[in-house]
Amino acid sequence: MHGPLLAILCLELPRRAGLKVTELSFRARRPVYAHQPFVAAGSPDGELSIEAPGGVTAMTATFTTA
Repeated sequence: MHGPLLAILCLELPRRAGLKVTELSFRARRPVYAHQPFVAAGSPDGELSIEAPGGVTAMTATFTTA
């Protein structure tokens, strides 16, 4: 899957929590392939990630809020 698309999906977590994100930094670590399940996870302190099958961290991201 396209890395920036995964980053946008990560941004859905703080958006749904009502936070206004002002800055995002992300790093792709492993590929996620089409039709492969993944999970977007995060915490309110600004840490986000995409987890691929087998518990592999495919992307990490951090954000700041206004």
